[in-house]
Amino acid sequence: MHPNQLLYLALFSVLNIPITLGEYISSVSTFFQRIYISRHALAAYLLLLSISIILVDQFTLIHPFIRDDNRHFTFYIYRYLLKPTFPKFSLCLAYAFSFHFLFKQVVNSELKLMRFILWLGASTGYLCLGELVEFRYFAIPFLLLCFELENRNFNLDVEGVHKGENRYTDREKMIWTIIIKGIINLGVFALFLFGEFDN
Repeated sequence: MHPNQLLYLALFSVLNIPITLGEYISSVSTFFQRIYISRHALAAYLLLLSISIILVDQFTLIHPFIRDDNRHFTFYIYRYLLKPTFPKFSLCLAYAFSFHFLFKQVVNSELKLMRFILWLGASTGYLCLGELVEFRYFAIPFLLLCFELENRNFNLDVEGVHKGENRYTDREKMIWTIIIKGIINLGVFALFLFGEFDN
C-alpha cells in the first residue's frame, strides 16, 4: 500500500490544472486569507497537514527503479526532495494546500462533493496499490478531475451553479500549464546538458 501517491497526485494536479493564472493567484490569496481569518479553515488545513505528515513519515516507499535509475524525473525528485528529511516534510505544506485547493476548485454543491469523494476513492484504488511513482499513472485521475472542472469553465453547467462565473478561452486557461511545463523543461535541459550523472 502506497497512500502517498495521493499526495503526489494532488500536487501534480494543482501544478497542471487548466485554469487561468489570474484565477490561480486569486485562489491562493483567498486560501491564505481564509486561513488567517477563519478558525474552521485553519483547523481543516492543520488536519490535512497532520494527515500528510503521518503519511510521509509512515508510508514513504521508494521503489528500487526510482532509487537506481538516473534517467527519469522521479530519480531526481527522490534524490533532492524525498530522500533528505527537511524537503520531504516541507512538502507536506504543499500537499495539504493542494488538497484544499482542489476541493475548493471542484466542490460547490452536494453532487460535486459526492463526485469529489468518488474521484478520491477511485484514485486511491488505482494508484495506492503500486509502489512505483510515475507521472504517467496520474493521467487518468487528472483527466477525470479536468472533466469535472470543465463544468465550470464551459457551457456544460447542467446543475446551474456557475451561471454568474466568467467563461475563459482555452488559451487563457492553458497559460499556467504552459509556464509550468516550460520551467520543468528548462530545468531538464539544464540538468542533462550541464549536470553530472552520479549516484
